[in-house]
Amino acid sequence: MRIDQLSELEIQCRHRLITKFDERPIWTRQALEMNVPPQDIKRFKTVLPTVAYFFRNGPWRHTWVKYGYDPRKHPESKMYVISAINCH
Repeated sequence: MRIDQLSELEIQCRHRLITKFDERPIWTRQALEMNVPPQDIKRFKTVLPTVAYFFRNGPWRHTWVKYGYDPRKHPESKMYVISAINCH
C-alpha cells in the first residue's frame, strides 16, 4: 500500500512505528505488539510494510528490519539474531 493511501489513524500508527524503529532497527512482531498502543496492532498488516521489510529466513528470520538498514553489514545487529531450538 502506498503511504498516500493510508487513513489518518494508519498515519498516526506509522509515526509511532517509525519512532520505535529509530530506537532500534530490528523488531519481532511480538516485541512491537508489547511496545505500541493496543489499537495499533490491528493496523500492522497495512502499516508495517511501509516502515520495514520482513526477514523470512537466516539469522534474523521472522523479524522486521527498518528500511535502509542491513543487519548483515552491522556487527552490532548480532544481538537481534533469532535462535531456534528444536527438541526431538
